[in-house]
Amino acid sequence: MPKSKKSKQNVQGAGKAEAKKMMKIHPPQFLANPVVPMKLRFSVANSSATGITVTPFTICQAGGMMAVTTSTQYPLATAVKVSRVRLWASATGAGSNGATASIQWAGSGGNFGSNFDVSDTSLSQAYPAHVDSRPPARSLAADWSVGTNTGTLFQIAISSNTEVLIDVDAVFVLNDGTAGTVVTASGASVGTVYYAPLDGRGGVLLPVSKTVAT
Repeated sequence: MPKSKKSKQNVQGAGKAEAKKMMKIHPPQFLANPVVPMKLRFSVANSSATGITVTPFTICQAGGMMAVTTSTQYPLATAVKVSRVRLWASATGAGSNGATASIQWAGSGGNFGSNFDVSDTSLSQAYPAHVDSRPPARSLAADWSVGTNTGTLFQIAISSNTEVLIDVDAVFVLNDGTAGTVVTASGASVGTVYYAPLDGRGGVLLPVSKTVAT
């Protein structure tokens, strides 16, 4: 091998070694925002829940709110992304027509998306209707949304006289040094974390095993 070519390779090798050394010296970049995955469960009994709308604003309320006064709460999250929604619906009365449940995913910006409507119907009380769906591509729910956004992520339709469980898997970006959008409360205890129904404060899809927002 010619001396000049060998010297060039040695220089290149030294350069790579120096680059690796510098990578060890300098700390790596990291995502500074607190990011928290969470599974939220909601239930509703003996209620027709046709056309219930779920938005980033309502999900961030369902992900937890801190009461700062007896009448004011702030959502802990500043952004959310939905990963998966599962729904079980069972008829409550003998001789009923079974239960039907569906999830309809909203398109993005009103111009893009499939508006897929995923539905199932139970044929007896022994087996509930079961819907398991992830946000389709180019739907609003398939991307991050700020917690102040009131655009529709998805809609839930449930037939009357049913017992329903809904699981929502979502990832939240928590607020850091900023306050979220004010949510009006009533008789809240200052410093307490509350969880709103999936369809917003005063809604019917109540959080399971959590302190419900007042």
